Amino acid sequence: MRFRQIFWPACLAFSHPSVHVLQYPCLSGFLETGIPLGITFSFLIASPLVNEVILAMLAGLFGLKVALVYLMAGLTVAIAAGFIIGECSWRNTCLTGC
Repeated sequence: MRFRQIFWPACLAFSHPSVHVLQYPCLSGFLETGIPLGITFSFLIASPLVNEVILAMLAGLFGLKVALVYLMAGLTVAIAAGFIIGECSWRNTCLTGC
């Protein structure tokens, strides 16, 4: 998988509401439309992890430097997980109940 295929969904997850109830319909919709697993999980991992509310609270409590480190760490985890999941041998496995 290409880096930007994993990177942009992880970054766009920042603006996604991170209510955990909404993540199951997102996962189902992503899989039904044929979006690869690496991209799907990159988005779903980054969405609750890199939340604007959490970043604002961290910046207010501990400073901007800590919030930026948390942001970079969260994006790194989401992108790495997207690469790992995208490169695994689950490509031919039907996850939507075929």
